[in-house]
Amino acid sequence: MFNKALTIALCLSTLNLWAQTKTDTIIRRDGNSQDRITIKSDHYDKVSFSMQGPDNKSLDSEYPADTVFDIQYGDAPVEFQAARNLMEAERYDVALQKLVASETKPVSRSWFKIEIAFNKAVCNHKLGRYDMAIPLYEQVANLDPKARITPIAISQMGECYLKQAKGAEASKSFLRLIQSDYSPIYKLKGALGKAISRQFDGDGQGEALKDFESLLSQFQTEELSGKLSDSRYREILLESRLGKGRALVSLKKQTEAESWYEGIIGSAREEKYGEAEVFNARGDALLLTEQYLRALWDYQRVATVYFSNRDQHKYAIRKCVDVFPLAGDEANAKRYAALLENSYGEKKTVQQIAEEPEEVEPVLETPKELVVALGDAPFYVDQKEAGTLTKGQSYGFIKISANWVNIIGPENQSGWVHKDMVQIGKPETEKEEEPKKEEPVVKMVTVIVDGAQIYDGNQKVFHTAKKGDKYQIVDESQKAAGWYGIQVIADGKTVSGWINLQQVQ
Repeated sequence: MFNKALTIALCLSTLNLWAQTKTDTIIRRDGNSQDRITIKSDHYDKVSFSMQGPDNKSLDSEYPADTVFDIQYGDAPVEFQAARNLMEAERYDVALQKLVASETKPVSRSWFKIEIAFNKAVCNHKLGRYDMAIPLYEQVANLDPKARITPIAISQMGECYLKQAKGAEASKSFLRLIQSDYSPIYKLKGALGKAISRQFDGDGQGEALKDFESLLSQFQTEELSGKLSDSRYREILLESRLGKGRALVSLKKQTEAESWYEGIIGSAREEKYGEAEVFNARGDALLLTEQYLRALWDYQRVATVYFSNRDQHKYAIRKCVDVFPLAGDEANAKRYAALLENSYGEKKTVQQIAEEPEEVEPVLETPKELVVALGDAPFYVDQKEAGTLTKGQSYGFIKISANWVNIIGPENQSGWVHKDMVQIGKPETEKEEEPKKEEPVVKMVTVIVDGAQIYDGNQKVFHTAKKGDKYQIVDESQKAAGWYGIQVIADGKTVSGWINLQQVQ
């Protein structure tokens, strides 16, 4: 009985001593850590701490703030530690609840309030609640302007404004980073954010392009090129490259933009960093010019190959769901919608063909032009199928909107039909006599390498050609991208496919 009581007393004494001597730990960016210390100050220039030396003497030391990745405080409440673990698992809603619960705990040290505010801001930011995240980030900056996480909070606040497409407010946040006495990494982040903010100004693309090119030129210097082992600098370089591409597209410098994207894809491959981001960005650029098949080529590449990059992988799958219907392929859109739900638990509705038309005012006068149905095509009124156009039949033309043609259809109703299903022209009585058409010229290509691969519309190889094989060209729309559409006989059937220009003459 005595021994048991003594054991319990010793355990309680040990626990009490541990509770009184909880210490902090610094996690450094190089992966090393410094534990059994007490943080004295955590500022944006340096982190100061004390530790017990020989003969129980207190020794003071410090690390440059830029080398510190995180600090684990020994007096952090259990709820706060749980919140941080939940954030690592991307369970931000539950993490917020834990953070709120930890606010009531008796922690007297100054780190507590600012860390609570910052982590609550991050959770709301990740959940897309930007109006709630922004004042919390501002609270961090006001609580301690010299804190190590203050420039991080200001940068994140600017990103929230960008998510809201508030370029002017974002620019002000990033300007604070440039004008303050923060480390060079935050001045670069500020310059990058300010350049991106300009892109929300209708007339700001030219200035944005200059800003991105200025940033890129800085990375050519020995000082910055030597820092690319740090992922933060690599990220700024990547975002500057992508920003320049967006600016070129917005300025309608399409040829220059395509050349630029091709170059930075090569750089990303060589550096083994940012490939998924570049392919998705090029897909977005191609989408703006309605090059749906080429855009899908890039999105599908990311969705198939770069699944380890969760954010970019999810984005690419979403874009496949959105873009396949524009290319007339709802089956593949549904396949990617199922993949999105199975992989990420996100449900996304496949856009139906009938969702795009908009309502129009009834047309009172007789149309001056007609459209001719190229096949038995579905006809939509108020986004619902209201009949079928008859192949060869003429209908009154009203206007074109994106991929849809507004016509006077069956039963004299105003409705919509997809532009690929009709041909627009004047009524027969108004048409001028057309000259006799010459017979179309049949263009052929000859394969110049053995094993040339031929792809279907889903970018899968379905046939392999031999050197000397000849094929008829049926589609030159992707010639600029390096592809011919050709007619192929495979498995006894005549089908269309795609072959690379470099493999034929």
